[in-house]
Amino acid sequence: MRKKGNLDNKVSFWIEKEFDSYPSKAPFHPNFLYPEYEGEVSEEGNLVYDAVRNNFRLLGFDIENYGKRKWNPLKEIIKNGDAVLLKPNFVLHENSGGGSVWSVITHPSVIRAVIDYVYLALEGNGRIIIADAPQANGNFEKILEITCLRDIVAYYKQKYDFEIEIYDLRQLRFEYQEGILLENSRIEMPGDPLGYTIFDLKDKSNFVDISNPEKIYGADYDRIETLKHHSKGHHKYCIANTVLNADVIISIPKMKTHRKAGVTLNLKNFIGINGNKNYLPHFRIGDAKDGGDEYAELNNIVKLVKYSNRFLIDKLLVDPNTTKTFLYEAILKLYRICKALKQKENTDKISVSGGGWYGNDTLWRTILDLNQIVEYGSLHGEILFEKQRRFFSVIDGMIAGEGNGPISPKDKKCKLILMGENLLYVDLVAMRLMGVDYKNVKAYNKLLVDSGRDIEDIFKNIDIYSNYHKKIQWDGDSEKYFEFMEADGWEGHLLL
Repeated sequence: MRKKGNLDNKVSFWIEKEFDSYPSKAPFHPNFLYPEYEGEVSEEGNLVYDAVRNNFRLLGFDIENYGKRKWNPLKEIIKNGDAVLLKPNFVLHENSGGGSVWSVITHPSVIRAVIDYVYLALEGNGRIIIADAPQANGNFEKILEITCLRDIVAYYKQKYDFEIEIYDLRQLRFEYQEGILLENSRIEMPGDPLGYTIFDLKDKSNFVDISNPEKIYGADYDRIETLKHHSKGHHKYCIANTVLNADVIISIPKMKTHRKAGVTLNLKNFIGINGNKNYLPHFRIGDAKDGGDEYAELNNIVKLVKYSNRFLIDKLLVDPNTTKTFLYEAILKLYRICKALKQKENTDKISVSGGGWYGNDTLWRTILDLNQIVEYGSLHGEILFEKQRRFFSVIDGMIAGEGNGPISPKDKKCKLILMGENLLYVDLVAMRLMGVDYKNVKAYNKLLVDSGRDIEDIFKNIDIYSNYHKKIQWDGDSEKYFEFMEADGWEGHLLL
């Protein structure tokens, strides 16, 4: 039995060797009547549910009651009456690369299994909330259709008379057509029903003393708002109050590589607690020689193309209208012809854009700032000394995403679910399985170096439990495990 009050160093992962595809029939019932389960069962196989359940067993949660009606694995994390926030990865409603959407977003069968054990721990009294802030152009309604989450909500209402809440936490979303912001396409959203709290981290921010802060770029062509939030000693974020009011947050990310951040796991998942994307610096415009980190140092020809495009964006798309959009589209066609003609020269540097490479020195700062807020941020916008919420992680790696994540990955069938209370430890295990060297991912390297602890001791302190037949080795590349494909711009700069 885990020790109460102590940080649990256990991480588990369960590999379902027979897994081929996610269950397709909502609301994704298990296909076996487990002793602790009183709901309906499905005729369709559900190895995802088995993987979630087996991970709880591996972690030893309430192990003395395992196999009994009263088994309640989350009872020491979740209490009767808690507000529990499930934070999936709902970045976009499609795979922009044309592949499967299930290598992009968290599968609903994982969410359903987690809900069942959360409800068990709540003893029918409390709140279960599913919430995220997708990418600015993400269609949340399509995400709900794809995931059939409303079917899960309806089942819980019918079976248990229990309301599950679902929220799109964005204040604003954008509409693009072939990468171009359309006229009148900045659409106001209802957002978080509890509103938002503005956190100003000031000297606690990872952006303190950053070079060339005037070059930061957020999520919109108009950089004015982002610069306003991150200038003159201020570093502000717009945090959804539903997140801040949660007693427990269960992070359910998709296991993926990421063009700007290297990987997207638990740390990156909390980008979705911020309600306005213009508070989030993603990169600094320009190449490395000019003080930016949008791309590596460019030769003169490629620089002319890139910088001209930036000039046109600033002039034509910050405040678009029909004429400006038409003009930009015409110039973009010419640019694409030039790009095709230059495909044998510097195509790697032309294709890398928007800070999507290993030299991005901006986004990791945003990631760590948001993690500081979600862990230590109060309801009044202050950073306190003690953690304000309890956490748990369930990573969906049944079908992971490799290559150009987060929105254009290729399917990587890893057939696993990872779990644990310490989100950093879970991420470290996930990266080792992916073949990723944490030292190459700036957010994790910074976090570990600044911890003041011996890094080797940190790894030794992680207790890993699995049905995998080989022990996880931290040192070197003695085991390749799943060996993920890197994103464009990260070749030779991510894996061990």
